Amino acid sequence: MAVGQSMLTLLSLFLIAASEPPPPAAASPQSPAPATSELAPANAGEAPEGARRIFRTRKSLDQLEKCLTDKLSKVGEVTSVPIEGIKTLMYRTTDEPPMMIDLAPPSVTLTTKFAIGTEPIVRACL
Repeated sequence: MAVGQSMLTLLSLFLIAASEPPPPAAASPQSPAPATSELAPANAGEAPEGARRIFRTRKSLDQLEKCLTDKLSKVGEVTSVPIEGIKTLMYRTTDEPPMMIDLAPPSVTLTTKFAIGTEPIVRACL
């Protein structure tokens, strides 16, 4: 019976590993990387729909923070919090939950879903 349980456990681990998506392909050296791109969610299947989106950018931390703060503050309140080499921007309005954006170039991670009307603003700043 113990051998059967071991085989079942091993088979389960194999199936879990086989169901994970392959890592993203590296860009070829001949073609330059786009200025921004969106990567697959890091925790696909765990986050609510529309949450946890990772983008790539060529902009600096200062450029990203200034653009996002300037544009988002016209339609809501923006707070910036530096935490362990990452700057987190929190955007909020009175009628919906806060939107959180982690800035750590070359990655920009939206850890919540986009607040209403903010997706074009965020994408323009990337």
